[in-house]
Amino acid sequence: MNLRFPSIVFAAVAVNCVCAQTTKEYVYFGSRMLGVDASTTGVSISPTQATLPPAGGNAMLFVTANSTAWTASTTTSWIHFTGITSGSGNAGVAYSYDPLPSGTPMRSGSISVGSSTLLITQIATVPNPTNVSATATPASGADATFSFTASSQGGPKYFNWIYVIVNKTPSYTGACAFLYTAGDNRLYLDNGQGSWSGWGEVGSSGQLTSPFCQINLSEVSVVPDFASNQLKLRVKIHYSLPGMAGSQNVYMLVQDNAGNMDTALWQPMMTYVPYSVGLPSVVSLSPSSGSGLSQQFTSVFSHPQGADKLGASFILFSPANTPVTPGS
Repeated sequence: MNLRFPSIVFAAVAVNCVCAQTTKEYVYFGSRMLGVDASTTGVSISPTQATLPPAGGNAMLFVTANSTAWTASTTTSWIHFTGITSGSGNAGVAYSYDPLPSGTPMRSGSISVGSSTLLITQIATVPNPTNVSATATPASGADATFSFTASSQGGPKYFNWIYVIVNKTPSYTGACAFLYTAGDNRLYLDNGQGSWSGWGEVGSSGQLTSPFCQINLSEVSVVPDFASNQLKLRVKIHYSLPGMAGSQNVYMLVQDNAGNMDTALWQPMMTYVPYSVGLPSVVSLSPSSGSGLSQQFTSVFSHPQGADKLGASFILFSPANTPVTPGS
């Protein structure tokens, strides 16, 4: 099946900015960097580690200083500042890096800001990212929080997107399918027919709805794990009937910033049952015995997916306990 993605263009622009944000997702050059809490004292930077592709390019680190004076410096010959290198408050420090020389598998460099250091690694080849796991809490039901984990040796900021399909087959049709794009920190929800029903920034107050599921953006989060080079996408999904009845497979696909995808395309990570599939049943009929020419009967029927899923009911009065096909 063909992959569909929103039209997003990432521009490599060196910007001298003063960022007075707290715990915010910053976006740069198609890679995702995490902001730091400006309530802390002293000087800190984000990120503290960066893995760069072999082609030369531009990147940025963010300084949180709370009016404290700071200066950025580097002794790495292939790293060059393209904007401000000092200040007395929060700011973005833009830098460029040269292409990795041919035949060099990797090299390391750094940028220092006060006592904080950004460790930079430039590598020739980053192995394909991998799907690690998908879990759900609770293990079944109409509402659950899913955690999708992917891994890349380029680090958690080296991901481009994570795509998830919840369906009996890896198809958009009739699916609860959504795409997380790291570059703009957005979640896109498919309408179950191969088109986007909506999108929004992760953590915002928006709501995405399709005939098969609903996702509140405030119930979506992204957690980087620099120690294990993993990225975790957490999404609370509210499933809808009738499309999500029965056991569903949860498929996952990831791509990094170099365009590499997991070799296990649309890997089934787990099964999940939003709504159990069952047959309607007779709960009771009263009275269950009696005599006379007139009697009012009360019958109660049940369906595991709700009373609105009941169609027709049949009651047979017969002298013999003989099964009869309805309508015959």
